[in-house]
Amino acid sequence: MTTLAGLAVLLVGLWLIGFAAWVLLAPARAKEFLSRFAGSFRAHTIEMVLRIVAGWGFIQYAPAMRFPAVAEIFGWVLVASSVVLLLLPWRLHNRFAARVMPSVYRHIAIYAVLSCALGMLVLYAAY
Repeated sequence: MTTLAGLAVLLVGLWLIGFAAWVLLAPARAKEFLSRFAGSFRAHTIEMVLRIVAGWGFIQYAPAMRFPAVAEIFGWVLVASSVVLLLLPWRLHNRFAARVMPSVYRHIAIYAVLSCALGMLVLYAAY
């Protein structure tokens, strides 16, 4: 179980770094990808399930990480927020995204840098 949790944490760190590179290399395609997240019930559900799996990974792998309390709290925040979003109508997530994403798109390079930094922090903490 710890191996699967560690793999989930590893994939989160690599995804964050890879996403940052994607934004810098192909910003239009990255924006298109982001625009789909709350675009349908299916996309919303997939996003929430992936967040729950990532959160579970952080919770389970936290004892092996450099900052176990922080990792566990981060995991629980991911799981709890995802469960709440699953229980709410997905259109609320869609409306929230419609309000927030224009600001994200304007500052996409900043989000890429933060994504890369968080990914490196996750990998440092886990390995």
